[in-house]
Amino acid sequence: ADPGPLAVFGPGAADAVRRTHSFPHTADIMVNSSHDPADGEVLAFEEQIGSHGGLGGAQSRPFLLSPL
Repeated sequence: ADPGPLAVFGPGAADAVRRTHSFPHTADIMVNSSHDPADGEVLAFEEQIGSHGGLGGAQSRPFLLSPL
């Protein structure tokens, strides 16, 4: 069986897309880039230092930076 195009993003990727699709104000078209699994770098659509809120890569690991 074909694992599908989201398999490279991990076992919860398809469920995350289905969950997002269920939101009342979700986009008509959702576009997700790829990431390099070797270093976790996300391939952005424009020149930027980082990104968040997508599938795969280091941006899916939350952290808190606090001065306290």
